[in-house]
Amino acid sequence: MTYHEITTKLKDLTMTPSDWSWLDNYCKSKSGTYHALVEAYQAREASELPVCDTEFGLCRFCGYEFKCGYKGFCGHQRKAS
Repeated sequence: MTYHEITTKLKDLTMTPSDWSWLDNYCKSKSGTYHALVEAYQAREASELPVCDTEFGLCRFCGYEFKCGYKGFCGHQRKAS
């Protein structure tokens, strides 16, 4: 694993558990910014999740409140703002 590969995966939101482990070890040896990287990744990841725009924000498929976990097509899904 290289730092360039990790930065590409961070940008594309395709990190795996082994990638996170590598990044944690890298940050411990360099700068200690692992926590900030994780928070930024989670925020970008959450902004890409579909949001249900039904009345009261409850998804009829998955039952989640405001964040839809339905994997198929649903006319109520929209990107998080």
